Amino acid sequence: MFCFFIIIESIRHLSPTESSILSSVEPLSAIIVSVLFLHVSFGFFQTVGSLLIIATVVLLGRREMASPS
Repeated sequence: MFCFFIIIESIRHLSPTESSILSSVEPLSAIIVSVLFLHVSFGFFQTVGSLLIIATVVLLGRREMASPS
């Protein structure tokens, strides 16, 4: 419940774009934590998925910077 409260409070201080970009990075952070602390194997498909997530976040960020606010 504490984590949910932190997420709700952070939305008050972030723009919708920042919030969506951060939420799209969440699966990548879950992978990193799983590999480091739970010793889950990280194979080819996980690597491809991680690269796709990073590419999507970069593309969204570049599009946001190019469009006027």
